[in-house]
Amino acid sequence: MALLPVILALILGQLRLKPNFYELREYVPETLNGALSVVGLSCLFVFAVARIVANRLLDKIEAGEGDFQRIARLARLSRPILTLFVLSLYAFQMGFAGWGFLVESPDGGLGFAAGQLHEFVKAKGPLWAQWVVDREPAGFLLLVFNICAKYFLVFLPFLLMMLLSWAPMLNIDRFLRGSTWRMRAYLSFKLRNDILILLAPALLFQLIVDLMDNLKFTRFMSSGVYVPLFSTGVAMLVVYLLAPFLMVCIWVTRPFPAGALRDRLYAVCGRAGVKFRRLLIWDTMGGSVGNACVTGLMGPTRYILITDTLLQTMNDDEVEAVFGHELGHARFLHFPFFFEFILSMIFVSAAIRHLAGWLVQNHAPFWIPLDYYGDISTFLAMTLTVGVYFGIFFGMASRRFERQADIFGAFVINNVSAFSSALMKVARLNGAAPDTPSWRHYSIAKRIDFLERARTDPKVLAGFERELKILFIAFAALTALAVVFTVILELGII
Repeated sequence: MALLPVILALILGQLRLKPNFYELREYVPETLNGALSVVGLSCLFVFAVARIVANRLLDKIEAGEGDFQRIARLARLSRPILTLFVLSLYAFQMGFAGWGFLVESPDGGLGFAAGQLHEFVKAKGPLWAQWVVDREPAGFLLLVFNICAKYFLVFLPFLLMMLLSWAPMLNIDRFLRGSTWRMRAYLSFKLRNDILILLAPALLFQLIVDLMDNLKFTRFMSSGVYVPLFSTGVAMLVVYLLAPFLMVCIWVTRPFPAGALRDRLYAVCGRAGVKFRRLLIWDTMGGSVGNACVTGLMGPTRYILITDTLLQTMNDDEVEAVFGHELGHARFLHFPFFFEFILSMIFVSAAIRHLAGWLVQNHAPFWIPLDYYGDISTFLAMTLTVGVYFGIFFGMASRRFERQADIFGAFVINNVSAFSSALMKVARLNGAAPDTPSWRHYSIAKRIDFLERARTDPKVLAGFERELKILFIAFAALTALAVVFTVILELGII
């Protein structure tokens, strides 16, 4: 899952700058048609650049230049570069071209279209339609539709550019993974796995917050600080409970068939003391993707998923090892920590936003209009939060959580060799070099080496447990400081 690009896109999607930013009217589109032109040209530009990169990689493959690992490293390097290129163009669309502002503009965007449709139905629509639009339930449904349509249109350019950046890379992924993906299945899998799995819960969260704001659910609260805290808390709780079901709906899954392997995996669950709702096969639609995951806090909402590729390429001992790793995530409550982390990040971002707002208000250049101070301070705060707090701290925590799940998985099945073999197969299936780390995982080689040392030296595990304690203390202290600071500033104490 490409978490960081989606989070950055969500931040950029909050920008509502007018298209005459910096007063460069002759260079900035001032109508929705102009913004559409910018979006269309950006999509073509992304596709052209991705096609050039893919062709260069294919030429190296056909010419036999470099071994498999070298091609894999080049492909792994090209993907974040293309994603950064997409995000840069999306920032241009949202900032200079004013796409977000124009989508919501009451003079020519979605708000205008909704108003015109409402007036048309009331004036010329059939009697039943006129009766429906004047009723309270219909007003609520129209509000929900309007909010959903707004966010869909705001993020549509990003989705289109990402799809166009993936399409030329199909043959590269076929070579690296040995997959039989067709274009439609490939794009569907990438969209579900890399974007929708995070974008859908995020938009559900935003929908709930917007509904509570529009329907005045928080009107009984006297101080402004309690309104965002209340709506944020309710939205997080709803998303927290529904996220496991959303994930299962977004991914293509089917029940795990009865048999000796399923009985064996259920026995591992009994030894680990972990309960779950269902064990599912995660269909990769022809792609050789080796992965598994667990989602949900409690047994009634917890699902464990294993890709069809893992089941086809691993023996029962290796599948049991991967399953034990996922049970480790459930046993140590890593899934709820992710939502707690997001909630903590909201408070940290709010604290930074106040500081950024003060800096922008007191030290902003004269050529930045006053109307943009709020947007700019929010953008700076969220960017800094994601770049530092999420990009560094979450990556650090995630790598240690994966190591903790490795330890649990290897020792709950009492077979470190099978676990190491499973890790090597996962690397090969995903076209990754064993010595190459990622943002959320140590390298496969480093993970195997740690397990071998932990099996023979108790001091290794003791040192790792101290690391986790320090990490949790730092996380709790930072969150507490951010909450206190935000509440103090919102109440106007300082």
